[in-house]
Amino acid sequence: SKFLIGLRCKSFFVATIDEALLLRENFEKIDIYLLNGINSLELAIKTAKKNITIVVNNDYQLSILKKASKQINSKIKCAFHIDTGMNRLGFSLFNIKKKLENINKYLDIKLVMSHMVMSEKKSMYNSKQLKSFEEIKKNLINPDCKKFSISNSNAIFLGKKYHYDLIRA
Repeated sequence: SKFLIGLRCKSFFVATIDEALLLRENFEKIDIYLLNGINSLELAIKTAKKNITIVVNNDYQLSILKKASKQINSKIKCAFHIDTGMNRLGFSLFNIKKKLENINKYLDIKLVMSHMVMSEKKSMYNSKQLKSFEEIKKNLINPDCKKFSISNSNAIFLGKKYHYDLIRA
């Protein structure tokens, strides 16, 4: 972390709450994204109070964040994960619009993200995912959200059109 901060990296994506809290203890001025999201109301509140951005991957996590927002009487910073083809995490393209319309009073969406399936090689599937992500960006997302990310490490080599605002190396 120290090395990357020295290179002016300002955003960090970590898998677990323990990793996020450890980073926050040591670095106050970086953006921390919790990729796995949260699974309890207590952790949601603790994470929000530590200024950690929670990735929302499913309906269960979304319901917890709504409750946490009500309890602390504040919007919770989050990244919204949309499934454009990985079929593992994220909200489906079919029901995303309704979800986004109903959460703006609870959540402060800082990032909309997806994950490339075949970024390690040239594939027509990459173009399909990019097209889906572009549709989301243009038509479904709250205009207050300014950051977008679809690229994992290998997508760096797919070209700049896949880079958006953040690459999650």
